[in-house]
Amino acid sequence: MQNELNIREEFSKFLKTQKHYSTDDLVFEFVIEKMRIDLLIHNKSIKNNSVDLKSNPYLALVEFKADGNNLDSATKQIKSYLEALNYPKLPCFLVIPSNNANEVFDVFLLTTYGLQQISKEHFPDITTLSNNLI
Repeated sequence: MQNELNIREEFSKFLKTQKHYSTDDLVFEFVIEKMRIDLLIHNKSIKNNSVDLKSNPYLALVEFKADGNNLDSATKQIKSYLEALNYPKLPCFLVIPSNNANEVFDVFLLTTYGLQQISKEHFPDITTLSNNLI
């Protein structure tokens, strides 16, 4: 069984090797209002290599869980992050271990209808996110 750290490492490797993200695009363990967001994605090359919500908005939020047993709780947690960031339209994803023996993780997109599973191939690349095409 995969733990949250293994899932995070595998997903990070996937983003870099298959979706062309750079290490600088990934902000792990972002703290806001005493909450720890697992991963915020931004495009560091947008402006002066700085991480600032006003000059360099985040492109997506990713939460990792060691299992998929409590998706309602994960949804509430993600929504609390959006509220703290004051960024309600930020694309949000949940990544959990896969039940499929051929996959390491499963990806869910938070929609107005709740969490919807997407294939990892449909996870947006940095260009798609940067152009607000999700």
